[in-house]
Amino acid sequence: MTKIQKVVALLVFALTLGLLFPYINKFAYPLQSSYSDVTISHYPNLVYLQQSLVTWKEIPLWSSSILSGYPFSANPLSGLWYPPLWVAVIFHGATGLNLVVMLHLFLGSYGMFIFLREEGFSFEVALIGGVAFQMMPKVHAHYAAGHITMVCAVMWTPWLLWVQKKSHGGRKGFDTAVLSGLVLGFIALADLRWAAYAGALWFAYNAYLFGNAGLRDFRKNGEPQWKTIGQWCLRVCLAILLALAITAPQLVPLLRYSPQTTRSLLTPADNLAFALPLERLINVLFPDIGGYAEWVIYPGALMLILFVGALVDKSIWKKRSFWLVVFGVSGLYAIGHVFILNRFVARLPGFSLLRVPSRAVFISNLAVIVIACEGLAGILRLPETGLQTNRKKIKVLAASAMVMIAVLLSTGLWILVGEIPFELMYGSIVLILSFILFVLFVQGKIKYHIGIPVLIAILVLDLGTINHCGTDYWSFTKAEKQGEDAAVYLSRQKGKFRVYSPSYSLPQHTAALYGLELADGIDPLQLQVYAEYMQEATGVSVPGYSVTIPAFQGGQIDRDNMGAVPSAELLGKLNVRFVVAEFDISAPALLPVARFGETRIYENLAALPRMWIQSAGEILDGEILPVADLVVEPNQIHARADGPGLVVASEVMYKGWQVKVDGQPEKIQTVDGLFRGVEIPSGTHEIFFYYLPADVYIGFGIGLAAWMIAGLYFFFSRRKQTV
Repeated sequence: MTKIQKVVALLVFALTLGLLFPYINKFAYPLQSSYSDVTISHYPNLVYLQQSLVTWKEIPLWSSSILSGYPFSANPLSGLWYPPLWVAVIFHGATGLNLVVMLHLFLGSYGMFIFLREEGFSFEVALIGGVAFQMMPKVHAHYAAGHITMVCAVMWTPWLLWVQKKSHGGRKGFDTAVLSGLVLGFIALADLRWAAYAGALWFAYNAYLFGNAGLRDFRKNGEPQWKTIGQWCLRVCLAILLALAITAPQLVPLLRYSPQTTRSLLTPADNLAFALPLERLINVLFPDIGGYAEWVIYPGALMLILFVGALVDKSIWKKRSFWLVVFGVSGLYAIGHVFILNRFVARLPGFSLLRVPSRAVFISNLAVIVIACEGLAGILRLPETGLQTNRKKIKVLAASAMVMIAVLLSTGLWILVGEIPFELMYGSIVLILSFILFVLFVQGKIKYHIGIPVLIAILVLDLGTINHCGTDYWSFTKAEKQGEDAAVYLSRQKGKFRVYSPSYSLPQHTAALYGLELADGIDPLQLQVYAEYMQEATGVSVPGYSVTIPAFQGGQIDRDNMGAVPSAELLGKLNVRFVVAEFDISAPALLPVARFGETRIYENLAALPRMWIQSAGEILDGEILPVADLVVEPNQIHARADGPGLVVASEVMYKGWQVKVDGQPEKIQTVDGLFRGVEIPSGTHEIFFYYLPADVYIGFGIGLAAWMIAGLYFFFSRRKQTV
């Protein structure tokens, strides 16, 4: 590949990426939705990180922003351990997060391009594959849903495959194993959930390449060469171990945190709950514009036609057999209960925590791109074959049959209901146009130098339209206005307190912007002991796993918990001084104090201070005295209190929290099964609670050592080659 071709490829990927530049300072939301993980999780986490760095000059390992506190360093959504996400810290609003996503989309498209080139495709074919991967509707649907870390991780997948292919089945020694381990570890740092999928694909591809190339010398003089197999197994193990070591800063704290969370209670049925419904398979032909991200499967009309055209070519079944198997297996896994083996897979370590098998569609769409590229390459090779006339007819007939099915479905629905949905009309029109272009290309009516740019143009037009129409872009001002009136009122109240909302009236990003701490929250990982406490405190029972506290079961967040009666006393122990709701609440000790539209604010007269002194004992009983001299930072709490008694902090107890009294380490206690406490004798004492989790430092040390070892390996390896 020439330098000019590389420049052209980079320019094309930059131009297609330019479709997102007008929205770089806006938040991406799914069409007609008021919720996106970008404002639910990623942006609040970014704001908390920025505020900690600016105000306290320290990296937060513990967050008190939601759920009355949780280990920030153990949460994969914190972004602490994935270096590219730190780019977003420099910018204000959505710009940084969007820039990170765009850089990864560019990286992914070029990675797909060079991988396809390594697979033997021509420059032009690989270019089309790179564009299709960057603009994949499923990728952009997850981007709109706010799944930023998932998008980043997916974009590294072609690089993982390229590293393996570049070695021609692993015959270049341990260099490939080290590189594979680094890339796989980087994927895991971006999103551990995707690492399971990417790791499975990498292992299968590695085994396939080894079976084709690495075992050519498996038998020599009639004797098996076990050394060849042993070396391959050793390289695979080395890559996996290195990936685990790279991921250790995230993985080690998570291994301690995860078993204590509600995530550990997931059943196989829970894991398959978001599998792809069979009726959604029609969206392969007709895009689900603005639909639920997990169920978006549309690969693009052109890629679909090229894919079908490729399937009728017998040579492809042998040449691309691996990708045909990948397409079939990942597709079956995505549809969950229909595939009987999914129940077994759902119990495997790692996969048992994935919960969304439909994300395997990323892999099936990747396989579609590879096979479609082979279909296009086959068309370009037709003039060189002796059976070109028959092959042309077969390809055209196969593609026309698919288009005819789509048109008949649209027409039939039109006749039955009297109107045709936009998605069906759009899908039919684009399929017909792509089919016409396909036929002209097959018949040689369009010259090669004109046909390739036209193919890229129609691909960009199709996928760009789907992605744009399925995404709503919110300005920073619009996003900030969610719950703004209540946030302004609460931010003006004096003292340290938490807020609880049974109707998500105070969104997490708005609370973060105004420095408000929440007892409720949305996060896939929640301490089980806290979730159980909150069920009793909020009056909202949870029949199964929920990513929210409180749970919302009916789909109407502002009304689902209308009948629940919260316990002012239990919320009060969490330092919840205010309750914000979209409906009236009749509960003792909850006094209405303000209203903004439908949003009511209640003051909890039973609220306890953030820290108090009580009589010794692990149960709150009797009179308490508030601790007024208090400074709360992300990883520590400083206080001065008069003893004797038990000093209790209304903070969630978790392994890693320690305490000193007058500079001397003391035993930290768990009070009421949830809170932190320490006994002090008579007199005035300096109390210092601090978060010093050994798992974080152990994980960071392992990760740092892994990078150093990998760096030294390549340094001495290259030095040896130059000597």
